[in-house]
Amino acid sequence: MIKLLLLLIALPYVEIAVFKRLRMFPREKCQKLYEEFDECKSLCPETCMTLNDTSPCFPGCAKGCNCKFGYVRNEDNNCIKIEDCSGSSSSLMFPDLFNFNRADKVQNQTTERSMT
Repeated sequence: MIKLLLLLIALPYVEIAVFKRLRMFPREKCQKLYEEFDECKSLCPETCMTLNDTSPCFPGCAKGCNCKFGYVRNEDNNCIKIEDCSGSSSSLMFPDLFNFNRADKVQNQTTERSMT
């Protein structure tokens, strides 16, 4: 009974503290189209130029804006659909299921889907 009473007394203070924290530290928003905020984004974001790059990426991460899933940065630093990268071949866009991006530091070769 005493625990319940203490909980009822403390609850408004907890709600006020949470509200103040949200007001003081609002969730960050990204300004560009097809971006989303990430607390731990890769230091080597995917771009049209690095889609097939198998070189290792720097370890670690940083707060910031990433392109949404299925989008990469173009030469103007805007997020575009992967298939809209100029001069790209769809056979080079889709790595084998067992390959990972550079942030995972797995350096397997890309399997071209066009091979028979």
